[in-house]
Amino acid sequence: MIFILLACSDDVQVEEHDSLLRPATWSANDIQSAFDEVMEYGLPDPNDFWLLYQELYDEGATPSCPGTDYNFDGQELTAYDCFTSDGFRFEGLSEFMYELGGWRLHLEGRIIAPDGRIVHGAGSVAIEETDIMRKTFEGTLYSNFGADWLTHTPSLLLYLEKFDGTYIIDGGYTIEGNSISFNRFRIGDCPYGEGEILLREPQGGWWTYRVEQGCSDTGALSFHNEKIADISLNIDALVQEMERVLP
Repeated sequence: MIFILLACSDDVQVEEHDSLLRPATWSANDIQSAFDEVMEYGLPDPNDFWLLYQELYDEGATPSCPGTDYNFDGQELTAYDCFTSDGFRFEGLSEFMYELGGWRLHLEGRIIAPDGRIVHGAGSVAIEETDIMRKTFEGTLYSNFGADWLTHTPSLLLYLEKFDGTYIIDGGYTIEGNSISFNRFRIGDCPYGEGEILLREPQGGWWTYRVEQGCSDTGALSFHNEKIADISLNIDALVQEMERVLP
């Protein structure tokens, strides 16, 4: 069973399909380039979004608009928005919470600075740093400054973990029409990874690259659950991004 991410105005929805009937438009030779194209945007990092949100909040927030401690809970904030005397606009709602070993930010709104900088979110980001480092995304995020991947309004349902030197990525995201998904893909002592990487064609069909346990340098490539070939997918870019996002 595979998962499809759909971008919506307020949230990311996941639909489950046992099969897709459209014929393939890619071949096995296209999978590496499709994977590389997604990786060109880099792996999303919650810290990128949080630091931009924090920057605008620290720069423009007052206790009454929108509130304190990175929340939208000030007296001047209506059901829609508020404006500060310096020209900052805060819209929607935002809740920031410290949690065990980290924090969670849930944003259904945006911050607009007088100079045009914007941070917008419809979902949540979270970081946990205990014995396990975990970073999660749920929703759609945007910023017109800072990290480049945020300028493309990605939709994400993505979970990143690191423990005992092993990296795990689960879920997926869509950015600039490129969709990628992971099924508990693990990178540890074996540089080739274990698990599944899924890539969606523009017409909607999904290709699955599956690497079994045993540190094989090749995996089974299938389309509509039908095996097409055994290939070796170069995942060096993913490994480097996981090491960057989960140092």
